[in-house]
Amino acid sequence: MEFGLTWAKLDEMEYVTEAEKLGFTHLWVTDSGLIRSDAFVFLTVAALKTRSMKLGMGVAVPGLRLAPTLAAGMASLNMIAPGRCFVALGTGNTGMRLLGRKPMTLKSFEAYARTVRNLLEGKDAEYEHNGEQHTIRFMLTEKGYRNLRDPIPMYLAGYGPKAQALAGEIADGLTTNIPRGGTLDQILANARTGAARNSRSLDEFHLSVRVNFAVLEPGEPVDSERIVNEFGPAITTALHSTM
Repeated sequence: MEFGLTWAKLDEMEYVTEAEKLGFTHLWVTDSGLIRSDAFVFLTVAALKTRSMKLGMGVAVPGLRLAPTLAAGMASLNMIAPGRCFVALGTGNTGMRLLGRKPMTLKSFEAYARTVRNLLEGKDAEYEHNGEQHTIRFMLTEKGYRNLRDPIPMYLAGYGPKAQALAGEIADGLTTNIPRGGTLDQILANARTGAARNSRSLDEFHLSVRVNFAVLEPGEPVDSERIVNEFGPAITTALHSTM
């Protein structure tokens, strides 16, 4: 089991550097520009400030940037932190709703994810935009404009059976949360359903479960004012999502 943190406040980067010292393995940077610091700016600074921590978007919102733009950004970041980058994709919640837009449909999300995956693997990708479809690929990679030599794992965020199955079918891993995403047994069963469609093994599949975590002071009750203030909104949101 590994532990990571989610953070995206540029003037408090010491949370990230201290977490790395304590053995945290992953940094997940949120992609809600109207709420938190810009994800790519934050990741770039984090890449320069850390040495071993895995760095990635958690999760990137497809509706905020074109698939080739996201892939190019991650492949460029991979030059600063080679072999330490990952990208997680989600259909978009706060990142889209704060713009008055709905999250991406699962069909469009799958097409977007396949484009990102193929580009990061150095392959041709089918790219559709504004009703037109073209085959694209990265150019001049051998000239050092990006790093595709070190793999960049792609994870998908999924809270329902279809999205979790899609992760099992095409991605390197799945990120979800509990209880919204179901029990661990249900989550893995859904991922296996998708993997079976593509005759894939999940032996190296990365499952990330995001939860709220706090260290209580000696004698501090779980419903103390500090804990309620810190986690009450997130717990309420999770409860609302399951109703």
